[in-house]
Amino acid sequence: MEIGANRVVTLYLEGEIDLANASDITASVDSALALAPIGLQLDLAGVVFLGSSGLNSIINARKAALAAGVTFAVVNPSRQALRILEVTALTGLLLAPDVLVAKETFPLPAE
Repeated sequence: MEIGANRVVTLYLEGEIDLANASDITASVDSALALAPIGLQLDLAGVVFLGSSGLNSIINARKAALAAGVTFAVVNPSRQALRILEVTALTGLLLAPDVLVAKETFPLPAE
């Protein structure tokens, strides 16, 4: 967890995000929101797998942040995480605007 001078908390997620650790994400989000930030970011650069339980925990993190009056965004998604967000049509809901712009400017190569 990193707290910026601008009072935005960034949580760095890595590895496999699935049923085995979804509750850890919820606990980390709760701890971050207890700091009364103005923004919460989940950095997914280190994510190699994003399962349905992990995706649900990210959606719940967004709900909790917005309920607390805190802005929320997913930033730096790995290729694997971005693919899941695209397939589930959640890019517009979860990704930070600059990530959306970068994605449009530099599209991922076809697999």
